[in-house]
Amino acid sequence: MVTSTQTAEVVRIIPSFVSNSHSHRRLATRYDAAASTWDDTLRKLRMPQVYKHLFEDIAQRNLLPGHVQHVLDIGIGTGALSGALLDVRPGVRELTGFDISTCMLEEAHHNLANAGARVRMQQQDVSQWQAPHEVYDMVISAHTLEHLNDPAIAIDQIFRSLRPGGTFVLMMTRQSLWGRYIRYQWNDVSPTCPHTVSTWLEQAGFGSVTQMRLRGNFISGAGSLAMVGCKPG
Repeated sequence: MVTSTQTAEVVRIIPSFVSNSHSHRRLATRYDAAASTWDDTLRKLRMPQVYKHLFEDIAQRNLLPGHVQHVLDIGIGTGALSGALLDVRPGVRELTGFDISTCMLEEAHHNLANAGARVRMQQQDVSQWQAPHEVYDMVISAHTLEHLNDPAIAIDQIFRSLRPGGTFVLMMTRQSLWGRYIRYQWNDVSPTCPHTVSTWLEQAGFGSVTQMRLRGNFISGAGSLAMVGCKPG
């Protein structure tokens, strides 16, 4: 949990345009069922530390925007990725979290209640998202776009939503033995490789794409990849 002397204002918005496709409703149901134990699973895998190390390394390489005021977390889950960012980069004024699962949003609501930023939780299927134009300074997403039939479409929307000079941090399951296991467990997950993700980012318009080394957990490094795309200023 992120702690701060300033209490977050948490606003939950449940719009009516969440996808009703069978596969996405099934995915939402699976994440709803896993929500109550998700934090325990992340802790066992040391993912909070992995996320924190990732943002520390991104900051050290000067890949963060100069001013990070408004952040969007796509597939926020229980808020672990956002929490790590706020630990490393305090001063964020507003955090918007998307997730297809209402139960995950409830957990994130609780975990980020003292985040020191205005936090808005929104139930949203990113495959149906029509992005606003140049709203966010930073977009982050971990292990969400791999559930989509065409992640490149979502990346185009993310590029549109970023302000000039904004940063996109993306984690996905890597093609590997671990990736095969995740594919077996979740069926609709499509592991990928750094070259493919770099191509998606470059074709969307990101002028600088950097692959980050994940540290803090062998499984995270062997089974996941992290990419940073910077929108030209």
